Amino acid sequence: MSDADNLRAEPTGASLWTFSLDLYGAPGVAEACLALQERHRCDVNVLLFAAWMGAVRHRAIIPAEMAEAAASVRDWHAKIVRPLRSLRRRLKSGPPPAPNESSESLRARIKGIELEAERTELAALERFAATWHAGTGAQHDGDTLANLTTAIRYFAGGEPAPEARELIRTIENRLTHMSPVATE
Repeated sequence: MSDADNLRAEPTGASLWTFSLDLYGAPGVAEACLALQERHRCDVNVLLFAAWMGAVRHRAIIPAEMAEAAASVRDWHAKIVRPLRSLRRRLKSGPPPAPNESSESLRARIKGIELEAERTELAALERFAATWHAGTGAQHDGDTLANLTTAIRYFAGGEPAPEARELIRTIENRLTHMSPVATE
């Protein structure tokens, strides 16, 4: 997820978008998410979705469901979100005439479009979750750390590296320090 500091969500309770903005804005979470994205090939929006399913929906996600959820947004993420991110990052240093005042203005507009593309991805994940019936998946209440671990296993293709485990613990720990999230 790109910087969300300048864009605030409408007050929609515990929507995935609102939850994601709040969690991503918590100290250390953005850094942990970006490290997981850059070093462990994770889709940050899918990670935030996994955390939301545990913290707000109180639902564990089994590996097959994680694969389905990630697959439901894979093309959007690969063909829209990542290219926008790449373009935004590229404008930071060039090619000439960038970087300059004009290219920085363009970069800021692309950043806004990238954030809207991520919001679209999160909305798709939230709609996808609405198709799941209560009682499917794991047989216990959702556990955010377990859901994040399931997501990391999916992206890693197996057991996560120790660094990835530590990064998801950072995310999970921030949830315990946030104000309680309203459940749906």
